[in-house]
Amino acid sequence: MGMFKDLRKMSKQGKEMKEQAGYGGIGGTFRQMKDGIGQASSALDEALDMQSAQALLQTGVAGTGKITGMTQGGAMINYQPVVEFDLEVTVPGKDPYAVKHKEAVAQMLLPQVQPGKTVAVKVDPADPSRLAIDWAGAPIQ
Repeated sequence: MGMFKDLRKMSKQGKEMKEQAGYGGIGGTFRQMKDGIGQASSALDEALDMQSAQALLQTGVAGTGKITGMTQGGAMINYQPVVEFDLEVTVPGKDPYAVKHKEAVAQMLLPQVQPGKTVAVKVDPADPSRLAIDWAGAPIQ
């Protein structure tokens, strides 16, 4: 008998928590759906960004990016922090130019990836502001 009483108590507490969080009733159900769609949309955007970066690594123009600044974006992708880089990009045939770029960085690389260091990049020939850092390319210098 004690187990069913505990289950009833937990169910009641759950309903109270939903009401306090604003998820009670039909409006709360729609709010939950909206939040779920927002999370799914965010996950889809991240997947598309990763797919775009993979394509860029295959077809992009090889160059280098000198890290002039960096900040942690606050997000994590697959337990890897997203870092916003300020890069001075150099590709053959063009003057160096500045780009802001966000990318997830493996935690084991973070000590090596610091301002003043240079990383290999692949740049979109149609839009030089789009790039991907080629972690498997030239070593970080």
